[in-house]
Amino acid sequence: MMFYGNTVSKPIPSYQIYKGTVFEMVDQAVDFVMSRVDCYVGEAIESVQVPVEYEIPHQVVREAIVNAVAHRDYTSNSSVQVMLFRNRLEIWNPGGLPSGLTISKLYAPHSSIPANPLIAEEMYRAGYIEKAGSGTLDMISRCREAKISEPVFSVEPGKFIISFKRKSSLTGQVTPHVTPHVTPHVTPQDKVLLSTFQNRLIAILVGEKSRTELMETLNLRDRKSFMNNYIEPSIVLGYVQMTIPESPQSINQKYCLTELGQKIRNEFTGHDTGHDTVQVSDKFQRNIIGLISVMNGELSRSEIMTILEVTRRETFYKNYLKPSLENQLLEMTLPDSPQSKKQKYRLTTQGQRLQKKLKAEK
Repeated sequence: MMFYGNTVSKPIPSYQIYKGTVFEMVDQAVDFVMSRVDCYVGEAIESVQVPVEYEIPHQVVREAIVNAVAHRDYTSNSSVQVMLFRNRLEIWNPGGLPSGLTISKLYAPHSSIPANPLIAEEMYRAGYIEKAGSGTLDMISRCREAKISEPVFSVEPGKFIISFKRKSSLTGQVTPHVTPHVTPHVTPQDKVLLSTFQNRLIAILVGEKSRTELMETLNLRDRKSFMNNYIEPSIVLGYVQMTIPESPQSINQKYCLTELGQKIRNEFTGHDTGHDTVQVSDKFQRNIIGLISVMNGELSRSEIMTILEVTRRETFYKNYLKPSLENQLLEMTLPDSPQSKKQKYRLTTQGQRLQKKLKAEK
């Protein structure tokens, strides 16, 4: 589940229930998180491999979800819950710590006491678990390397919780900019923040790449989700094309940018006009532009609807408000209380740049 604010409250912009083998559920849950946390993409000049970093390292998210699936209490009617808030990621699993293991011991070397040894063994054989008893220490080490807060482990009645602070909640939003010379490691000055599936694909697609190569670059494993969220919408929108369009299922199929896709990528990397450009990709583009154009200070939902002459709340939320929030062009004044009667909306820094650009083009 994904939430706009920092509490469990409606509206819920993304809610998924996954079923299948333990391996499939882990892959799907990890991809859900990685596709929605901030993604920073640099530009590789001397090679075609584009450096990609996530605000929470992929290995950390994967280890936490594997831990939840392997150690959950399968006699409970509850399920593993992965919840992405504006300021943190939480993974809940039914059950608690085994006897003899305490929260403080998780931060130091400790023996492995798997709640489900058969599942743990199979996940080890499949490469999902590297070394028994090392999971929490690996997460702590990788968080330190990424210069983000260490995970917080806690036990509440009926559940064990792992929580990670999101980097964006600590440092603020990174200015979308890429310098013309980027090393294989993405540094804070040499990266662009990408918030939509299609923009992420465009940013990493250099030359011709297969589906497998693209998924590996983004650290994704769920093929169906990747095709539905990244490839197919990008083809429909005219950003990406197949190298063998007459045989979509060919084992030799690869993908490359169209002229439009390359133009958008140039804008990301600063190889085009050099002006600030905000790419709004979606079928809601016209509605988003209309909303951004009329924003002035902080406005309530009813005030915006009146200005836009939109009468139905459902239509306004689906076609105007939600895509503007998802594209990080608009933000709530009370993000912790999405349903508050005092809720208002204002432009983000990115939204202000887009509004300025729209005014200049009139």
